[in-house]
Amino acid sequence: MDELPEVTVPPPPPNLVPRPEALEALREKVLANQGQQSYTIALTAVEGMGGIGKTVLAQMLCHDPRIRKAFPDGILWQTIGKESEIKPELRLRAIVEALRRETDKAVKPGMAAADQYRLLMRDKAALLVIDDVWNADDIVPWLAESTRSRVLFTTRDTSIGGVVGAEEHWAEQLSQLEARNVLKKWAGVTAELPPEGEELIKECGRLALGIAIVGAMLRGKPKSFWQRTLDLLRSAELDKVSAQFPGQHKSLFRALHASVEQLDDLQRESYLALAVLLEEMPATPVIQQTLWGTDASDTAEIRERLISLSLVQREAVGESFKLHDLQLDYVRRPVSGSGSAESDSRRRAPQFTRDPERSLAVCSPVGRPADASGEPPLRAGVCWQT
Repeated sequence: MDELPEVTVPPPPPNLVPRPEALEALREKVLANQGQQSYTIALTAVEGMGGIGKTVLAQMLCHDPRIRKAFPDGILWQTIGKESEIKPELRLRAIVEALRRETDKAVKPGMAAADQYRLLMRDKAALLVIDDVWNADDIVPWLAESTRSRVLFTTRDTSIGGVVGAEEHWAEQLSQLEARNVLKKWAGVTAELPPEGEELIKECGRLALGIAIVGAMLRGKPKSFWQRTLDLLRSAELDKVSAQFPGQHKSLFRALHASVEQLDDLQRESYLALAVLLEEMPATPVIQQTLWGTDASDTAEIRERLISLSLVQREAVGESFKLHDLQLDYVRRPVSGSGSAESDSRRRAPQFTRDPERSLAVCSPVGRPADASGEPPLRAGVCWQT
């Protein structure tokens, strides 16, 4: 039987900075009109560019006392992303299992998961968060008749809310005060920021992820390093790098590239090798060692370095980590004009191949595919089962 996806709300990230005004605005929108007669479950779309903090805002909402009181039957979470291989049927089954109680007599064994979900939601007061939605079809399975429940989803695509009839909420950038606090937390600054701090925030476009990356670079560094980092973010070289990433995220990719440049050759090569991961796929210690060709000690050292620079996000349990999808975009895109070590590491980065005989995902260096037996000729290993 296929394993059901997790449904619990992810814990807030480290160095979380409260955003009371942003939280209040979203909370009021979610609680508005709750309990009014409606043929379909209420929908709220949290919209905004990548890296702005939509997911973190949704996490803060889930932990809010008023929200928890308003949805006593549960607050549940699903992450979609662009590359999810989890079928909607499995997601529905996971939510049904979390919502179902012994008193729910209408739900019978053998019923389709979609039917069970719709029957359950009629009498529930639950909040379902669907994170990182890229297509309106991702919302359709969660439509149901319910007067007390709500589906909240986060998305970069502002057209999806209109297509599914959701109430739209725009996630704003950090305020200047919030941006200062994020930078201070990540940089480990307890007093006032150095004068360069305001300019660094500006260079990051007040994007939470970019500020976190820059702050992590500056932690424990002398004050002279702040000016050096500012000069680097404004350099012509980073202009060329950010130009290779279309869209709204040039300031973020500049910060990301500047942080990657702080890594030594082995660490940089290891980071770029993560390009083979799928979105929302945890890199477990086994995957880390397989991709990097390192022993447990070296793997731990590289992992902690990447986490300390906010280049990856540690999972709540164990030694696994994930990449934000924008970080994944960065490691997957060859950056011309960079150092030879970086270009070479991209060429040697492993890739995932599928062995249909054993239904296993195997990783092997680019250009050296697995043979018919599924065993690649060079450093590689089974990374996960499907």
